[in-house]
Amino acid sequence: MILEFSNEAENDLEQIADYIAADDPRRALSFMRELRSMCEDLIDCPNGFTLAPRYEHYGIRRRVHGNYLIFYRVESTKVVIVHVLHGRSRSPSKPSSACSRRDMALSTLSMVPTLVTKAARAPGFRRSIDRAMK
Repeated sequence: MILEFSNEAENDLEQIADYIAADDPRRALSFMRELRSMCEDLIDCPNGFTLAPRYEHYGIRRRVHGNYLIFYRVESTKVVIVHVLHGRSRSPSKPSSACSRRDMALSTLSMVPTLVTKAARAPGFRRSIDRAMK
């Protein structure tokens, strides 16, 4: 199985990196590595994450990493990353390097329903899902 990033996902990652790099270029680089690693791990267990609410019929799944949601779909020979979005707002937020994994996991679990709803409302999300499914 191979991993593919949609143009929208590549743009999302670039915007996230630019936003973080404005204050901390090293953290931007390390966070991009973390996000890409999370995406690469999907190849090992592509159906291991839940379907995104309201997008089940498209087969869109989501994986949470901190405050970010990785939206993807599984095809017969590849995993396609459709979007990577921040769940709290329309603009990306800096990840905290000081947070422990446990604290981040606990806060993320409590926010998942809100994160998914807000990310799904992001401008152009539905259009890009429709385009990705063609």
